Amino acid sequence: MRSVPANSIHRSTRGHATTVIVMSGYGAFTFFALGVYIFAGLFLFVSYYLRGKIRRLMSSALVAKGTVIAIESDVSMSSDSVDKVFHPVFEFRDVQGVEYRVRSAAGTNPATHKVGDVVEVFYPAHSPHAGIIDPKGYIQMARIFFFAGIAAVVVATIIMVLESK
Repeated sequence: MRSVPANSIHRSTRGHATTVIVMSGYGAFTFFALGVYIFAGLFLFVSYYLRGKIRRLMSSALVAKGTVIAIESDVSMSSDSVDKVFHPVFEFRDVQGVEYRVRSAAGTNPATHKVGDVVEVFYPAHSPHAGIIDPKGYIQMARIFFFAGIAAVVVATIIMVLESK
């Protein structure tokens, strides 16, 4: 096959079929930058989702006193290490006096609570089993995703600018 200049169209006819080959000047870094933009969008979406979820919960949440009754550990694996993550399990009573036991979805290392700690539980009236004890952790997670998304946009933009020169 003969070489074709970048950004040109080459038509090849063999029999009745026509093949159009579009040659473009995009480099590997451009495709890498596009992938980074996709991840940036994902990070920004997760940040937006988490922040909205916490805002909705906090605007209508009922608050109750609860007690940490256990600390459960899970294994958290990253690309280079295996760590333990600690999830507090807490009990509280809603406004009707019904007792709930909830395992926090947010885990930390080191553990931020001890068995016996008295905590404030924020829960939606329609689903007390979805209560949380530390909304600041969710807000911090949303911020981390937001800044990771912004950093990815900056890196991808720098790559695109350097690639175009």
